[in-house]
Amino acid sequence: MTSAEIYAFLTICEEMSISKAAAKLFISQASLSSKIKTLENELGYTLFLRGKGQRKIILTDEGRQFFGLATEYRNIVEEMFKIGKQKEYLRISTIDSIGTFILPQTYEKFMEECTDVVLEIQDLDTKGSYENVSKGFTDLAFATSIRDFPRVELKSVYSEKMVLVCSKSNDFGDVVALEELNVKNEVFIFWDENFADWHRRNLGNLENVRIRVELMSHLEYFLQKNNSWAIVPVSVAKGLTVSQKAVIKAVDFECPGRVAYCCAVSDNPKKKIMDKFVACLKSTIADLNEEGIELLI
Repeated sequence: MTSAEIYAFLTICEEMSISKAAAKLFISQASLSSKIKTLENELGYTLFLRGKGQRKIILTDEGRQFFGLATEYRNIVEEMFKIGKQKEYLRISTIDSIGTFILPQTYEKFMEECTDVVLEIQDLDTKGSYENVSKGFTDLAFATSIRDFPRVELKSVYSEKMVLVCSKSNDFGDVVALEELNVKNEVFIFWDENFADWHRRNLGNLENVRIRVELMSHLEYFLQKNNSWAIVPVSVAKGLTVSQKAVIKAVDFECPGRVAYCCAVSDNPKKKIMDKFVACLKSTIADLNEEGIELLI
């Protein structure tokens, strides 16, 4: 029996819904059901009444007794982690585009609401973020690429469309056609695998691109060159136009949008403050009220 299985059971009881509990734990419903089944097999009794077409969560007699013990167990674990600690730490890592244009407002909201928490923001690439979450060195990581690491579970947070941005000094008309885009003037960013595949099919191999960047500061710099352009998520485009580094152009084509994922382990004892941070992120995206950004969590 693991802490993750006990916390999964308690979350179902608190949410009174398998789907809501799975969303709160950043795992699939199938994964959550599997945890409960494993727990029941080890205990030797069922925790929930199950019936055909039954949607309401109902505890068995044994389940009610186990609930009391599980609640006491969680409280004891939380007290253990408080020993010798004056403050709690939340460690966040993110890719640069999310960290530059989405998370700053989230950091502010979180620090205002959780005054006793120390926030640590780590500078890691996607692989490093997943690895650190897996090992327990990072609590929450935000990325747009999926990686397979032990214990790391993903939750889709939001999706956003991609738009064309270019320098203020450009030769484009009001609406830009795909064939007008010259990759020699492109500032290329590897947003995710879907975008790279779309680029190969519609704009040619990535080997033909002259400038590739990873940092948003470099994107801002090169987009100020005459006729330079880039295809970016709408949150990035909004940030660039607010800072007057570039302009957004209408296009007659579409490319796949980008999905941002939250990476975590379900048995992290900091779950309450992790949930608080995710709630602040949801509030940030809602405040943006930007067409083309959709909450998925």
